[in-house]
Amino acid sequence: FETVFIGGNSTNPLLKNSLRHIAYAMSKAELHVGVDSGFMHMAFLYLPHDRIHVYNRKRGYQSHHLMRALDAGCVLNFHYNDE
Repeated sequence: FETVFIGGNSTNPLLKNSLRHIAYAMSKAELHVGVDSGFMHMAFLYLPHDRIHVYNRKRGYQSHHLMRALDAGCVLNFHYNDE
């Protein structure tokens, strides 16, 4: 698989600044990996919840958006352990 960065970390101007192009890329993605953000919400439009992996400190603040995402089946900290 190829990692495609969207938003601020992308080197592609269209995937950095164009929501239309970001949405298209996300609609073709196998997995979304990120933090509690607007792009997490966008991923809800295109991917099943179990293919959305969210990273957050387990004992840190968890927004109601993150709690609802986890209740819906999103995966928390798949490759991270902050204990």
